Amino acid sequence: MDPGKPLTTTGELYALVCLATPYSISNLSFYALSMLEMIFAGHLGTAEMTAVSFSQIIFDFSIIVFTQGFNKGLNALGSQAYGAKNLLLLGRYAQMGCLGVTLVTVPLALSWWFIGDLLRVFGVSPASVVLAQQYSKHSTLWLWPRLIYQYLTVYFDCQQIVLPTAIISLTFVLVHVGMNVLVVFGVPSWGWSGMGFAGLPLVMSITMFGRLGAFVLYMMWYRQFHVRSWVWSAEFFQTKYILPQIRATNEVIYQVPQATHEEMRLATESAAEAFKTWKEVPVQHRQRIMLKLQALIRDHTEELAQSITLEQGKTLPDARGDVFRGLEIVESTCNLGNHLMGETLGNLASSLDTYSYKQPLGVCAGICPFNFPAMIPLWMFPVGITCGNTYVLKPSEKDPGASMILARLAKEAGVPDGVLNIIHGAHDAVNFICDAPEVRAISFVGGNNAGEYIHARGTANGKRVQANLGAKNHAVIMPDADKEQTVNALAGAAFGAAGQRCMALSVVVFVGESKEWIHDIVAKAKTFTVNGGLEPNTDVGPLITPESKKRVEDLIQAGIDHGAELLLDGRGVKVPKYPNGNFVGPTILNNVNATNPAYTEELFGPVLVCTSVDSLDEALKVINTNPYGNGTSIFTQSGAAARKFQHEVDAGQVGINVPIPVPLPFFSFTGSRHSIRGDIHFYGKQGVNFFTQTKTITAQWEFGSKTQYGTVMPTLGTKKK
Repeated sequence: MDPGKPLTTTGELYALVCLATPYSISNLSFYALSMLEMIFAGHLGTAEMTAVSFSQIIFDFSIIVFTQGFNKGLNALGSQAYGAKNLLLLGRYAQMGCLGVTLVTVPLALSWWFIGDLLRVFGVSPASVVLAQQYSKHSTLWLWPRLIYQYLTVYFDCQQIVLPTAIISLTFVLVHVGMNVLVVFGVPSWGWSGMGFAGLPLVMSITMFGRLGAFVLYMMWYRQFHVRSWVWSAEFFQTKYILPQIRATNEVIYQVPQATHEEMRLATESAAEAFKTWKEVPVQHRQRIMLKLQALIRDHTEELAQSITLEQGKTLPDARGDVFRGLEIVESTCNLGNHLMGETLGNLASSLDTYSYKQPLGVCAGICPFNFPAMIPLWMFPVGITCGNTYVLKPSEKDPGASMILARLAKEAGVPDGVLNIIHGAHDAVNFICDAPEVRAISFVGGNNAGEYIHARGTANGKRVQANLGAKNHAVIMPDADKEQTVNALAGAAFGAAGQRCMALSVVVFVGESKEWIHDIVAKAKTFTVNGGLEPNTDVGPLITPESKKRVEDLIQAGIDHGAELLLDGRGVKVPKYPNGNFVGPTILNNVNATNPAYTEELFGPVLVCTSVDSLDEALKVINTNPYGNGTSIFTQSGAAARKFQHEVDAGQVGINVPIPVPLPFFSFTGSRHSIRGDIHFYGKQGVNFFTQTKTITAQWEFGSKTQYGTVMPTLGTKKK
């Protein structure tokens, strides 16, 4: 343009006007939507994001229509009254203003994901508040860097949506700015003067639909942890979400999309396809991957523990123990080849040998409980995939974060795509796993009703099922036991993890004079601190849900109504810092008989039920009459009493002066009776047997004369006479 000449064409006038108010408004709306995506990506579903994007497209096109009308009016005004030179100056000022807006909004958009998270630190995100409180003991200089690092680690490891969405949005912001500049000014060096007004709809379409498409594709990939998860169906836009909560506050920390039926189908198909190659990978190579995985888990123990404490509620030291006991299983898989060895016997007849070896089954699946978010998944998929199977894991919908972190670490360790798959959901996901034809075996840990259902439905479909169910673990206290050791062990085993352990000692059977020790147990329990899991020196954290809290409190009352003596009442406990948490304090009921609901039901809370008998024989009768058989313990200094107990008690795992006798990975977890369905146990040699099938080969290689066979049953090479 030449400032000395009047503006004579609509195109020249538009080149100025399009850089003024309407264009700035359009750009600002684009940036605003981008920022909203960054801030709320973890809280808006795909359908909502789609609606917002289409709304802005309509808004942008309305601005274009307005600009065209405004352009014509301003052109007429300029030619009749205002003067071309003044209009040119106005347009240049508008250019400078728009450039300023761009220089401000683009860096703001570039940093807004970070600013948004900082805002959440100050109240929007309970996770950040908890972490801020945890790290407040550090010096001011290091508090904020540590807080920000810890918060982003927890947030992105659980969600992993905000940052990728921010990158997508910012990429298209820059594309939008660049394309608008090209449309207005063209590229003179290429001999292209620009497209003018006609090009703006194209720019809007490319940037808006491009960004929307990129976002949808990313979400489709993110929805499941497998490469073959590109799903396009109506189900995708009707997503239901799981809302894990911080148990100390009952506030939602993030949301997880439940897998649709199509996505679950693709997960199992992905696993079936990957099995074709994974089963051929030498076992020593699979062991090396497990060696890398155990190192990564060890390095990320704190990250996993914090996720567990936030989502499940257990104390941070207990969460570290959760991770460590699972880590031990992974360590054992680094030498799993010894358990995969078969058997052989040669020269069974003339030149005839028989040998066997173990082969993987195919696609296996695991359904996890809420109480051990790291340990139980690590009971399952490391053993399964090291045996050569592929795996579909369904974490508990209450605390799936740890499983997602473990899946990320497994991928980093070298587990190929399709070998480990994560699906999220509740009843529909369980039914799918039980029915999917690709799934050959199912592992489950959880409550009785769910376990009975999964075992029945899975086996009806021809699948192997190992299901660890409920428990009512008894501890027998002999009068000669070490009193201090026994009291400390009982209190820890009964109230640790708020009693939400399948191996918790929930029943104490006092023999003879040991019944007087109950007052010492009450005194010990009173010293326990009930608080949020991240708080230092916490002994008892919250229960998993408000419903669990109500159930436990109702069963305590039912126990009292049926004649139990309440020695310590943990109902109504107040935690000032966390007034909305699911807290129940240590509770002790005495003189509970075998028909009391507090005895017959698995409480799964910090409640210790006590009864007294006169002899060890009576104590054994109490235990063996109870339908559960997960574990039991005896505390005594008598070798004869201990041997009689271990020989006669009908429970799968026995502790002698050990309160929670969970076997190390060299052995197997061997619950019995009503505490298990299926007949092959978790991990150890039995775990390998569950994940493999034996193939037996009988071969005859003979030189010289041929062996003659008749029509009778073959007799291993014996020549026909």
